[in-house]
Amino acid sequence: MNELLLTAGDRLQLRFARRGDRWEHIVEFRTDGKLAWRLNSIEGTPDNDWPSSPAFQSLAMHAGPEGRKFALLVGMAGASHWSASIEADPAAERIVFDIACRIKQEPKWLGSSYLAWPSDGKESRLVIEPAGPQSTSDISRPVIEVEANQIRICVPHRIDPLPRTVRWKYSIPASPESV
Repeated sequence: MNELLLTAGDRLQLRFARRGDRWEHIVEFRTDGKLAWRLNSIEGTPDNDWPSSPAFQSLAMHAGPEGRKFALLVGMAGASHWSASIEADPAAERIVFDIACRIKQEPKWLGSSYLAWPSDGKESRLVIEPAGPQSTSDISRPVIEVEANQIRICVPHRIDPLPRTVRWKYSIPASPESV
């Protein structure tokens, strides 16, 4: 299987596509049956120790309570191990990303990156929200950076003993009104 799909209502979907050694993901929002915006994860290569987005080589789809569906992903880049739970929440029309990386050395970069593609050339209503508390011992609240059509979800650097697990959460709603 080269493509898998999670839907969060009628307008928001997350497609996973196999590209080389990993799974990329594409978030799409439709309004009135037309594509309003799309986000493509920016993937690295097997040579990147710190890729632009987490390196996920394995993917398993699951169904949870109340019809909610989620994907569990794992992978490796350099000496780091990655894992994620990505849940489609149809009631709230949002997709929630919960990502972790077990690191053995200080990262050059840690986070998730996307190319944004508004289909009509106008400013879209795309929203990416940090999820979770401001900061706890196990979750880092990411910082969202936007430059042209590139979105970076940056994990703040923390000084903790190595090895350590760094975890971050964010969500993508269908639109600001669905929050």
